[in-house]
Amino acid sequence: MSFLDRLALFTENRINRRRQKKIDKKNAKKTFWSETKDWLSAFLFAIIVVSLFNMWGCQQYIVPTGSMETTIMGGDRLFVNKRAYGTELYSYGPKRGDKTPERGDVITFYNPEYKSSSPFVESVRDLIFLGTFTLVNLNKDKSGNPLEKMFIKRAVGLPGDRVRFINGNVYIRRFGSTEYHKEQSLSSKKSYTPYRLIKDDEYDSIRSYAEGFEYNEKGMSVPSYIESSLYLKGMPKNLDYFEAEKYLNRVDLYSEPNNTEFIENEVAAFYGNYVKENHILPLGDNRDGSHDGRFFGTVSNSKINGRAMFIVFPFSRMKRL
Repeated sequence: MSFLDRLALFTENRINRRRQKKIDKKNAKKTFWSETKDWLSAFLFAIIVVSLFNMWGCQQYIVPTGSMETTIMGGDRLFVNKRAYGTELYSYGPKRGDKTPERGDVITFYNPEYKSSSPFVESVRDLIFLGTFTLVNLNKDKSGNPLEKMFIKRAVGLPGDRVRFINGNVYIRRFGSTEYHKEQSLSSKKSYTPYRLIKDDEYDSIRSYAEGFEYNEKGMSVPSYIESSLYLKGMPKNLDYFEAEKYLNRVDLYSEPNNTEFIENEVAAFYGNYVKENHILPLGDNRDGSHDGRFFGTVSNSKINGRAMFIVFPFSRMKRL
């Protein structure tokens, strides 16, 4: 018998066996266990398909906080394009492709302050979380509170930019330029306006409060101009913690003028953040209520997870981002 004849015979036997299995299955008496097994098989297959699609295609994301208000509200459900800036092979793993976001893109990325487990453990957690449609989250702290593994912010600073923060406003000097411009004037393709609680004229009271607090902490007498300012303007209604830190550092530098750390902090506050190659500076739209790149710095492109595309729930807020 020739090779082709053997191959034809083998193929025919395989087809006949498959047909017979289907006939036997159709004629077999249905039991509770057989029905349960079929249901579990179908459910497991659906979980695997949904998880793989979420991991490498389009992921559902639940916004945990209000750091992107009023563009995105806490509790909103989004669809995130996982292939927008390259595809990661697994959680916290390498990516195929490394595209840079455009200024103004709403992106998701791994929390730089999150202490990850091994890639295998992270992948299993993600599989369970995505496979159960976000109902089962094993990624919690000792108190049972969900850990923020992912952040969602807006890409504001791009490679080569130098970004300054003055009274809660953001000013950007692009690569090759000598002038700083307000962030909105540079985002022609993405229209957005940061949500502000604090007005510009409130920053005098924030400065007086922060400096007075630090003088007291160091056991130093509070200068009269600060006391008079607090008397005239009163305590600040809202506090910009990032700006307050700058004022605290200036008092520290005044008390210890040779301290290298205080000098470096003052220089960084004056010149701003430099965004190096293959990094972005992410900021929340809720500018006075967001823990973002002002505090933890720039984020590598390799840590960017995807680009937010749509709000899909609640239905009253459905829109393209």
